[in-house]
Amino acid sequence: MSREVARAAAQWLALLESGAATERDHAALQHWRDSHPQHEHTWQKAQALRQRFSELPQALAMASLDRPQAGRRALLKRALGVAALAPAAWLISRQLPIDSWRADLHTATGERRRLPLAEGGSLQLNTATAVDMDPAQRRITLVDGELSLNVPGARAMTLRTRYGEVVVSQAEVCVRQLAAGCRV
Repeated sequence: MSREVARAAAQWLALLESGAATERDHAALQHWRDSHPQHEHTWQKAQALRQRFSELPQALAMASLDRPQAGRRALLKRALGVAALAPAAWLISRQLPIDSWRADLHTATGERRRLPLAEGGSLQLNTATAVDMDPAQRRITLVDGELSLNVPGARAMTLRTRYGEVVVSQAEVCVRQLAAGCRV
């Protein structure tokens, strides 16, 4: 699922849950859902998440809303608003690669980058890859994606992944980090 589609589904969900959606908004949402199968699939996932978070007993919610205390009513409305937006926020957080965005170096989908390293070595980032660099410690952390590291000298360089470390000296290594492990 693409980030843009997840973000759009979350925005539609937030608009509908706000109570400010017009008939035109509902028609636009239906058009968006019908325009691509991925849109409909993402919308159904967002709806399922919203449903899971909205299991507050209706009698309890109605009794709380009918009370005359304005403070409690406002607090409950805020709590229900947060409960309605929580699935959208969760969906966005699952689809947006925040760690990759914060990495020292990254490549976009379809982009590759080759960088020279000290002592004649090189680092090549494949498409959709993110790394953190620590030149003082001679350490590279593969956050996401795939890279090729060439270390021609005897001075070792450490390559970290979320599954372990590889110490490289006088060699070239290619590492791809997957959801269930790494390929070296």
